[in-house]
Amino acid sequence: MKKKATLFLTLFTCTQLVFAQSTCVVNVNQNSVINPASKKLLGISFDARTSEDVNSGPSVVAGGYYDPTTGIIIPEVQPLWDRVPMHGVRYPGNPVIYNWNWSYTIGPVANRIAQNLGTGIPVQSLVFGFDEFMDMCAAKGLAYSDVQIMVNIYPSTGQSDPAILAADWVEYCNAPADGSNPRGGTDWAALRAQYGHQLPYNIKIWNIGNEPWTSGELGSTTTGATNYVNIASPIIDSMLTADPTIQITIPSVGNSTSQWNSTILSSSLMGRIYGLSPHSFYDDDASTNNPTITQAQTLLSNLTTAASAQGLKIVLGDQATHAQNADPDRAMQWHGALTTADYLMMASQLNNVELANFWIYGNPKAVWHPIRQDINTGEYTLMAAAQLYETFSPVFLDQSLSTTTTDNIGNPVAKVRSGAFISSDGLNASMIVVNTDTINDNELVTPILSGFTLQSARMVYGDSLDADTSKTIAVIPLLNGNYSLPKATMIIFEYAADISTSVESSEKLALLYPNPSSGIFNFQLKNFNASEKYFIKVSDVSGRIILAETLIKERGTINLSNQSSGIYFLKTETENGLLLTEKLVLQK
Repeated sequence: MKKKATLFLTLFTCTQLVFAQSTCVVNVNQNSVINPASKKLLGISFDARTSEDVNSGPSVVAGGYYDPTTGIIIPEVQPLWDRVPMHGVRYPGNPVIYNWNWSYTIGPVANRIAQNLGTGIPVQSLVFGFDEFMDMCAAKGLAYSDVQIMVNIYPSTGQSDPAILAADWVEYCNAPADGSNPRGGTDWAALRAQYGHQLPYNIKIWNIGNEPWTSGELGSTTTGATNYVNIASPIIDSMLTADPTIQITIPSVGNSTSQWNSTILSSSLMGRIYGLSPHSFYDDDASTNNPTITQAQTLLSNLTTAASAQGLKIVLGDQATHAQNADPDRAMQWHGALTTADYLMMASQLNNVELANFWIYGNPKAVWHPIRQDINTGEYTLMAAAQLYETFSPVFLDQSLSTTTTDNIGNPVAKVRSGAFISSDGLNASMIVVNTDTINDNELVTPILSGFTLQSARMVYGDSLDADTSKTIAVIPLLNGNYSLPKATMIIFEYAADISTSVESSEKLALLYPNPSSGIFNFQLKNFNASEKYFIKVSDVSGRIILAETLIKERGTINLSNQSSGIYFLKTETENGLLLTEKLVLQK
């Protein structure tokens, strides 16, 4: 699979671009938060077969990250897996289409029951089961509530009723181990406690099936969707009996008017589910039937609008650049990473996409392999697509802001997309600009965020489109003050909020102190005119008004003691309009 890289990018030491196609301008509306929890777009999927033995003979051959005999992570994988951030995870991946039974993966390893794990894989039990997976998530710092579970919708090994199997799993995860045993029969919570997990996992999001709309399952027609509703309905009822607080998501495909989605959105499932879970596999290869990012955006925008109308969220079950069987490396090499970056910038601008998961971790020998084991050398590599998430994790801040990219006269720029992000305390901001054009170089006007100072700029690139890994270097402006944005690269800008110990407006109209403050700010308006009416408003970084008062004298206090630490904005207005704006820094 491994290809030799060729030199692709040679422009970083240049002081000026000679053949820039466009001069790009990033436009950010700092008062418009699109996604209040944008870091959750950096979720991943994880395959439960990560400790499988892929050899049908007597010798053991590990097919995943964990040793099939010991359940311990393979030493060469450990340092690479440690680099992968986890802001959300979907489990168990494809095993659900092979009549997989989750309950065969818990308890003492010696007692676990062998089961079918897929075509060409020996029937076996797994030493790295569900509880080991949850321990792994905790070790990586992920809250249990950020785990998403996908349940089987067909009869499974050892349990012919998928509704019972799914509800048992909910009870095992979420019921208290206090003897209450909410559904009678096996006390799954007591079993969980016996196996070393006294407290509930409290997993909230549960997806009903994987891709039942495929031709190999139910099909995407009205009939297929109707059959799905009939199958899913008792499963959902049974799961909600085990825990009525869980959030159910169901698979969707295409835009809101597809036969599948139209049927689902008008079915009896409405009012009982939390969201829709589409999958998105994309590329820029005209020879495939996969959507481009622009086409994926159209589909997803249409679906988010329809979902919002029903009070539903969008949970992107799986997304990635499509991996072709003939060239599976491409999706995980720099070309695929660049396309995925473009997709993430697009998704950050859709206000009803709550979660997104990158497909898929756990099996380095598989077609999809963000951590790859070379079939010839056995060497493990953290591929560029995985490095992308490592790079994005610290700069994909808490909230995404409304962002567009144009040329210097306001026209959209093809193949350049941006995203801007701000921390929830308002102290840090970032901007990511992605150029997916593989032919043309561009220039970029230095992005400015009001109230922030640019701290650093770095470029991420691959030595070639088929480079297995990416590289990052610091960059500086060109002589004209713009930045070079070469083909097939991205630039990451990081900003810090402007903070001073005492703030006095440049117009000398007001004095505000102390600033920063732990809660109380003193305010003195200069040139106060008692015959005029003055109004003050304090808003947070999202633009939400948290305080609004009429000022009746030139001095006063602003009390933010009941607010969280962060950046706030004070606006003072008269009947004639805005007088001044000041930044408040609350530090508790």
